[in-house]
Amino acid sequence: SHQETRGSGINGKLGLIFRPVPDFRIGATFQTPTWFYVEDYFSEDLMTSLSGAIAQNPVNPLSGTYTYRLKTPLKGSLGASYVIAGQGIISADVDFIDYSSTKFSMNGGGMLTQDMAADNAEIKKFYTSAVNYRVGGEYKIKDLSLRAGYGLHGSPVKDDKQKIFDTQYFTGGLGYRINEYYFDIAYQHVQSENRYSPYLLNGAEPTAEIKNANNNVFLTFGVRF
Repeated sequence: SHQETRGSGINGKLGLIFRPVPDFRIGATFQTPTWFYVEDYFSEDLMTSLSGAIAQNPVNPLSGTYTYRLKTPLKGSLGASYVIAGQGIISADVDFIDYSSTKFSMNGGGMLTQDMAADNAEIKKFYTSAVNYRVGGEYKIKDLSLRAGYGLHGSPVKDDKQKIFDTQYFTGGLGYRINEYYFDIAYQHVQSENRYSPYLLNGAEPTAEIKNANNNVFLTFGVRF
């Protein structure tokens, strides 16, 4: 089997910055939902082997294209930053996202399919709003910049009192600038956790706890003009 998904989307973002004193800034942004047009192409085929001979399944291969619309949540953000003695900066941001507002719809309108209506009902049932936090700092020593940060993406799952589905981000980096050229290297450590059950049994079913840890390194070269 093979599946290929392609899509395009559009959204809008509005932001404001208030600067009460030269070294302190407060900002707010509002991002509209993103409206996606998605196209899924799928194909299925079956091969059988009998007595060492490979034969094509008599059923004709299946293939087709399925299109639909997807609306992702809007996002509101607040942030602030403060410059320390012209050499350091600390910043903090907070986002609000309502994941339960995610919605599938038919391309061109019309009545939803049974599967699509069930997906929308599942999203309303199991997902909720969440708050994301980020804090970071940078300190400059001549042309060298030292950076560090921490982020927490709140669990989008409803009734997740233990915050099992939170995602944490730990970051660090170095930056070096020579005239109009700059080089940056950043390290990111991402921690998340999931729990899965093969079946339901009045709360007594076995559960697998899966802890994920990803390490990413980013290298950037740029020119300012």
